[in-house]
Amino acid sequence: MKKTIGIAAALLLLTAIAVCVASCTKTAEELVDSAKAYFDTEDYDQAIAVLTEAIRLNPQYARAYSNRGAAYYRKKDDDQAIADFNEAIKLDPQYASAYYNRGDVYIAQKDYDKAIADFTEVIRLTPQNAEAYANRGVAYLVKEDFDQAILDSGMALTIDPENSTAQLTFELAKIMGGY
Repeated sequence: MKKTIGIAAALLLLTAIAVCVASCTKTAEELVDSAKAYFDTEDYDQAIAVLTEAIRLNPQYARAYSNRGAAYYRKKDDDQAIADFNEAIKLDPQYASAYYNRGDVYIAQKDYDKAIADFTEVIRLTPQNAEAYANRGVAYLVKEDFDQAILDSGMALTIDPENSTAQLTFELAKIMGGY
């Protein structure tokens, strides 16, 4: 009986070592890339764990914070999501995805002024980002700034004529604005 337990414990230890060798040698970048699989299966807790490890390995890696923020957002933990997006922006003020993702959180929280500010920054950094124009147009629509909603959704449609958010926002803004 003791011998069987000893063999089982040894096998378990060898398995743990093998797993560690396979995963412990990954770089922060590789871990961030591997977290995508957990997003695809909606296993956000595991994505957060992997991204936290990436941050431990490289605390200056803005993409790891931004992606972890996205996982927190999908789990409806808006405060932690915003904290991670803020850290990503602090580390890399040119990282448009962090502003975009934080803007999405602000829209969900109905904080449209902050959402508009973030999507404006995305547009400054990536002027051909149709989604940023479309989302900023949505924020303006909800604020009943129909002229700006039409301008932004029109710009999004110029960049991407198939953008369904922009199409809907454009039509609603025209109707609601009395055009």
